[in-house]
Amino acid sequence: MEIHINQNTYSFDASKTIDEVLEVLDLPRHKGVAIAVNNAVVPQHQWASYDLKNADKVLLIKASAGG
Repeated sequence: MEIHINQNTYSFDASKTIDEVLEVLDLPRHKGVAIAVNNAVVPQHQWASYDLKNADKVLLIKASAGG
């Protein structure tokens, strides 16, 4: 299975949830992070149960302070 995260392609042997992918890739899973799959925002409380599919496009956005 291949998924695209922020324009990078990653391969996995089996289906994974959003939470599992974030853990495997050591990506942030805290407040201030938003995820969209195929242009649809996925609420953080669904990350543990949302199964990613082959060729999904994931956008991970981290909030940053500034002004």
